[in-house]
Amino acid sequence: MLGLAALCVQLVWGVLWLWAGLFALVKVEFFVTLFSAQWFVFTATGLLGGLGLWLARTQQRPIQVMRQTLLALGRLLLPLLAWVLVFFVLALAFTGVEGLWATRFAAALLMGVLMLQIWVVNAVYQDGAAAQPPYARVLRWLVDASLIAMPVLATLACVAIGLRVQQYGWTLERVWAAAAAGMLWLYALGYAGAAAHGLRQGADRPWLQWLAPVNQALSLLVLALLLALQTPLLDGQRISAASQRERLRAYPSQASLERLTDLKWRHGPYGLAALDALAQDPGFQAGEARQRLDAARASTTTRAAEEADQGEHFDLAAAQQRIESPADMARPQPDWWDWWQQQAQVESWARQCLLPNADCVLLSGDWDRDQQTDHLLCNLEERGNRRCRLSARDAQGQWQDQGTVVWSDTFTAEENRLTRDLLRDGRIATGSARWPDWQLPHQDGQGKERPFTGRLQQPD
Repeated sequence: MLGLAALCVQLVWGVLWLWAGLFALVKVEFFVTLFSAQWFVFTATGLLGGLGLWLARTQQRPIQVMRQTLLALGRLLLPLLAWVLVFFVLALAFTGVEGLWATRFAAALLMGVLMLQIWVVNAVYQDGAAAQPPYARVLRWLVDASLIAMPVLATLACVAIGLRVQQYGWTLERVWAAAAAGMLWLYALGYAGAAAHGLRQGADRPWLQWLAPVNQALSLLVLALLLALQTPLLDGQRISAASQRERLRAYPSQASLERLTDLKWRHGPYGLAALDALAQDPGFQAGEARQRLDAARASTTTRAAEEADQGEHFDLAAAQQRIESPADMARPQPDWWDWWQQQAQVESWARQCLLPNADCVLLSGDWDRDQQTDHLLCNLEERGNRRCRLSARDAQGQWQDQGTVVWSDTFTAEENRLTRDLLRDGRIATGSARWPDWQLPHQDGQGKERPFTGRLQQPD
């Protein structure tokens, strides 16, 4: 029904925009303005959604056909998914979980697999009233084995979320992710128990006899958890604000203006209270930590950098004195500073290092071996993967932005600290590949050279 309602909304909006586009061709812009107005978008979409639901409810035959199609698809997918789950769990015993953590989205991937498994199992089981088992005995054993393996995946998903919380603390998103992972763990445990009970009872008993009671009990628990998440008991903003406050309190020197501003604006009413609590902490009574805290408490937008952007002029001289460079690296020429100041008018990456309390370092070197000095501007306050911006002269001698350099292997707080120290000391080197890139000469429609580039990829 929701799918048909969404299709109805899309089709009618398509006609409306075709209408507006045709009149725009003859310089009548009224309909483009009308159909773009927020009040019209909200009103029309709501009415069309309601109309689509009404049409779906009155068309029982298409709904039945779609339902039967989805159930048949679930019955087809369950043995395949069961095979994948069983052999994945067996493979983990030999490969370990390091590769899983390296993906950085292990929790989302595992939770998605668990939700798909729950759906296809229920699509096959339905109400459990079928007179005959859905599969032959061998396939039922395979499905039962996959259900027994579900707690392994659910536990790994919980561990993955726990590792992120340990590294970076709680956030609102991680609170909800942890709640979802906990519920999936209970579902996995219940489904594994239902499968194990069926195996003990033998082939004469109905398949997955305990599945219905498990669903009924856990559905009530899901409702209770959703209600608890809307109360102070499990308020994600309260939990995340307290977590980030304690992390900042433990390491005042790492309390960047960005993190303090995020604490104020991204945690509801608890953010400002957390800043007030930090103001009473001994680590924030003086020095740069106090200055950044006061700036965050006085901020009026969600980003401290956005407040700095409101000024028409930047204090370039102060930035030149504040931005450090390793002793063995040359400082940029004046034209680079002028170019960077122009970039700061339109690019957020350049503005970040203009903040009074920014912690940036500027590295120099001829990394492309063209006899011209290149510059790497690194913001050491950024959380997560360390990023730097590379600039170099073009063929005409003008400075040009070359993109971002990311050290994507820095997963832990210790690795981030180490990369920050290495960048500050200028301990950077470039590698050279044995095989270069291959190019096929090509020109685009405007006559510009756009060669096709081939790169050698290492074999698996």
